[in-house]
Amino acid sequence: MKFRQREYMQMLRKTIAIWVIFGVMIGQSLVADDNTADNPAKKIIEEAAKNGNKKKFDDAVAGFAKAQEIDPENPLIELGFAIAKDAQSETLDNNAAKEIFKAIQEFEKGKPDKAVKALDKGIKK
Repeated sequence: MKFRQREYMQMLRKTIAIWVIFGVMIGQSLVADDNTADNPAKKIIEEAAKNGNKKKFDDAVAGFAKAQEIDPENPLIELGFAIAKDAQSETLDNNAAKEIFKAIQEFEKGKPDKAVKALDKGIKK
């Protein structure tokens, strides 16, 4: 019985992690820097994660807020917005933010298992 419960919890965690990754990816693709549409929020947040630049996190959160105005019922945008808010409020340190972006990159490469591991590592930091 314990085995099934553990297996179920692992499956649930993977499902939640994948939805969070989808939320971040969609939220970031919907948001662009005001200067150019070729500069999505993903790049802004990645740069902020590398440099610890709080203003860029603020910009990303503002971008997610705009995306929510466009599509307020989209739960995926809401998840991305929550992650950006965590990064902005510094409940995520730079290492955790880097792990989350590593997870996004692994997922984009078609490696969801590695993405889940990186996301778990980022969330635990």
